[in-house]
Amino acid sequence: TWLREIYWTLAIDWQFFLLMCAFFWAFGHRQAWVRYLSLCFFVSLHWIATPQWLFYHSFGFAAGIMLYYFYTSKCTIVEFIFGLLTILALDYERMGITHLLAISSSVAVILACNRAWSPILYLGKLSYSIYLTHLFLGWIFCSFVAMFTQNEWILTASIFISLVPNILFADFFNQKIEIPLQTWLEKQLKIGNS
Repeated sequence: TWLREIYWTLAIDWQFFLLMCAFFWAFGHRQAWVRYLSLCFFVSLHWIATPQWLFYHSFGFAAGIMLYYFYTSKCTIVEFIFGLLTILALDYERMGITHLLAISSSVAVILACNRAWSPILYLGKLSYSIYLTHLFLGWIFCSFVAMFTQNEWILTASIFISLVPNILFADFFNQKIEIPLQTWLEKQLKIGNS
C-alpha cells in the first residue's frame, strides 16, 4: 500500500533508472535490430504487468526512447514516425485518451522546444514545486469531478483546467518556501564549512 498514493511515480522512476542501468546497452546498441527488438520486448511486458510496475507504463517510456533514437540519429524520420505512431496507437487502445494526450503532448513539446524558450524554462524551474504541490489543487479538483462523472473526456478536461491554478500555486510555493529554504540551507552549509 502506498504511503502517499499521489507520489506513485517515484517508484516507477526508480524502476526505470535501474532498468536503464542494466539494459542501456540493448536500447543503445549500434545494431538497429537489437534496439528495436529490445524496445518491442519492453513494450510487450505491459500486457503482463500491474500498475505498480514500470512495464505497465512502458508506452510513455518507449516514446521517450524513440525520441532518444531520433535525436541521436539512431533512426530515420520514417522509423521515428512509424515507431511513435505504433506506440501511441497501442497506448490509446490499452490506456485510453488521457494517456494518449499526456504522451503525445509531451513528445510535441520536446520536439517543438529544442532550444531555450522562456515558458518552458519557467515550467522547468517550477517542475519540482509543481510535483510537490499538485496534490493540493489538481488531485483534489480532479477527484471532485470524478465523483460526478467517469466520462474520460470530462476527466481529461479537468486535468487541463487544473493546470493554471496548479502552476500559480507552485510559483507561490517556489517563491515563498522553496527559494528561501534553499538560501537558508546554503548559508548553514557555509557556516558549517567555515
